[in-house]
Amino acid sequence: HYQWGMNRVRQELDRILGEAFEQVWQLASSRKVSLRTAAFMLGVGRVRQATDLGGIG
Repeated sequence: HYQWGMNRVRQELDRILGEAFEQVWQLASSRKVSLRTAAFMLGVGRVRQATDLGGIG
């Protein structure tokens, strides 16, 4: 059974959040919308993609 140390957890969290912020920032900049709107747009797009791949809807 493998466990990550606290430093590894923090590194991965920083990486994931950094990538997510960059995606939101890029979309907000390109579409000229708020960060909140861009995050919502990305979230809705991911749900749509998941439902398309899963054959739901």
